[in-house]
Amino acid sequence: MIGVSIPCFIGFLRMGLSMLGTMKGMMRLALLLGCFSLAESKAGTAYENDFQDLAIGGEPNDFLVLDGAFQVQADGEARFLELPGAPLDNFGALFGPSSKTGRRISVTIQGQSKGRLSPAFGVGMSGVGGFRLMVSASKRKLELLRGDEVIKSLEYRWKSEGWTRLVLEASPQADSTWLVRGKVWNVSDDEPEDWTISLSNQSAPPRGKGSIWGHPYSGYPIRFDDIKVEAISAALK
Repeated sequence: MIGVSIPCFIGFLRMGLSMLGTMKGMMRLALLLGCFSLAESKAGTAYENDFQDLAIGGEPNDFLVLDGAFQVQADGEARFLELPGAPLDNFGALFGPSSKTGRRISVTIQGQSKGRLSPAFGVGMSGVGGFRLMVSASKRKLELLRGDEVIKSLEYRWKSEGWTRLVLEASPQADSTWLVRGKVWNVSDDEPEDWTISLSNQSAPPRGKGSIWGHPYSGYPIRFDDIKVEAISAALK
């Protein structure tokens, strides 16, 4: 189910007709402005994408790529979103509903080291300036960021070439604070019961979309799969 803000839609339509000229362009503008949002329940899946039904070589229509040549690729029958290994820069994309409620965002990511060079990658919420959970493999760190600022980090040993599952959650607490926490594990292992990293935030995260981030410092592609956004009303165990 899709909810539309009428004033926002009218403004978007006028701007789209005068500036973009194509329906695809207008829809991408609407995603950027947050005019469209998927209806969310108090607890439930708000968005999912495993890329299996998308054409190889294309960019998902419901993604807003900030920078980087993200494309759907395949390895056998498995499809995923791939960020090329060059150029060596910082890249990201937005997806899913624009929300300010409690949420849990998860993604599975694969990268590869080359000598001492390793990638950095992660998942985020609340748009470009929101919280991010990043694996910084070269630094052997797992980091929580707000925008581009690291606000908490801990030691983390990442396994090259394997798929890594990342989960980032922000949930309201009884004392009006928000608990922000992340969990990371190699998919060949069991999911850990405990959260890997967490912090208390005094205010709710701003409204915004989910995000993925990749920095292919090793020169190898970074692959993203099994993206999921869940709306939650309180911290999930």
